[in-house]
Amino acid sequence: MSQQPATVIQEASRATLVVAETDVLVVGGGPAGVCAAIAAARSGARVVLTERYPHLGGLASGGQVIVLDDMADLHEKTVGGLSDEIVDRLDALGGAVYPPVEDRFVSSEAAWARWGRWGLQDNYARTKPKTITYDVAFDPDALKFAALEMVH
Repeated sequence: MSQQPATVIQEASRATLVVAETDVLVVGGGPAGVCAAIAAARSGARVVLTERYPHLGGLASGGQVIVLDDMADLHEKTVGGLSDEIVDRLDALGGAVYPPVEDRFVSSEAAWARWGRWGLQDNYARTKPKTITYDVAFDPDALKFAALEMVH
């Protein structure tokens, strides 16, 4: 039997209108918040995602960080799932740049010439040139669009 949601919470100095009841409240629409909201919704939860800015993606999009990094260790891609889906959507929009498999986890002048300018290197590698890894440079507006599509 379904109960009617409360409509008002009485506080000492004001009455606050309750606009929704939810299983999961995600505060912040950056990459982690977007992924948390999508995962919860796909698991069947009723989700409310809140964001103070008029777009999703947080600093990755609005702050124009423009590289999804640290998605690999020195030898292999270590992050997948929703991040792969985001990269696939960015790629479909023409908004993603990342090295193909044959250029990942190598330290060569040729790989550096192709990918170093995009910031796709392992900053902790002690190689010269830096080792190219699996990172993704992206268009910030493409990320906003992809994230918005995914939460609908």
